[in-house]
Amino acid sequence: MNNMPDQVLLTRLLTAGRKKSDSWVRTCVVFRPFHATYEAFAAQYSVSRPPSERILERRDRELAGGADGTSMGSTRFWKDFRGEADPYVQMLNSVWYANFFLASVPRLDFERYLPRLEFLVPSLVYSPGGDTVAAAQAHLERLLGGLRQTGFDVSVEHSMYRDRSTLEVLPALVSRAHDTVKIWAQELLSRVDEYLSAILTRVISAKRARGVRIRPFTKEEFRLLHEALKQERLRLVGASESEELNS
Repeated sequence: MNNMPDQVLLTRLLTAGRKKSDSWVRTCVVFRPFHATYEAFAAQYSVSRPPSERILERRDRELAGGADGTSMGSTRFWKDFRGEADPYVQMLNSVWYANFFLASVPRLDFERYLPRLEFLVPSLVYSPGGDTVAAAQAHLERLLGGLRQTGFDVSVEHSMYRDRSTLEVLPALVSRAHDTVKIWAQELLSRVDEYLSAILTRVISAKRARGVRIRPFTKEEFRLLHEALKQERLRLVGASESEELNS
């Protein structure tokens, strides 16, 4: 079991036999305190001595040490440090990372894994009276509601990641925009091809406007092409200015 990461196991379990129209399935929500993102704090975590207290103790110790115990740069940092009001300290005391796996797509191909969805939960970390699960419920429902409203699926043509094991899931709106842009790009390419073919036909006196094959240009032919493009641009600009004056 240890030879297979949790992401691989859960992907295989949650997508086994799934069809596109099946309802979503998710794992339980796993909570990690904010300090778990920092290796030193995660390895030496203690409920009796939270990371925020260790930071404040270090500040007091280094400020008391003065020039003997710390550098001028460190002293300047601690003097500007806001103590318990510092945003980082507040996150250590009252922020959790919540994560879960969500099966919302059909069975995945080999070496494709479900993403781990994460969201922040504002809840006291060290207070015995804090109810992190209840605090997370509204955020979880908001996240799932946003995903349902937006809609998303496994991307077929996007290759924004080089790692084949990375699952490329895009919002439905992005996928539709991508398909639309592809159609526009093909249309634009066709128009530009026709436009350049027409100009090249006039410049090199070809008989056919389409499928023009160009040998390497000579210096004189490049000069003629540049002049033709410049004259065409001036003609279009002049026509546009004339329309504005008439209007």
